[in-house]
Amino acid sequence: MRRRRINLRDETRPEPRTGARMVLDGEELFLFGGQDVNSVTLADFWKFSLEQKAWTKIQASGEAPSPCSGHTM
Repeated sequence: MRRRRINLRDETRPEPRTGARMVLDGEELFLFGGQDVNSVTLADFWKFSLEQKAWTKIQASGEAPSPCSGHTM
């Protein structure tokens, strides 16, 4: 596997973070939580389409998970 830069379609993207978790499902990469540069624990949920090269923020319906960092998915 080689790393390469991906040119995104637009500027919509998650903020920089540590401790987040990512899961690959087919052509979609899902990202949840982590801590931002100010050590604030996050509870946002994002999807990256490898085909479209674009991030989408996912809005939870119902009760959303609590903010977390360093977790498992």
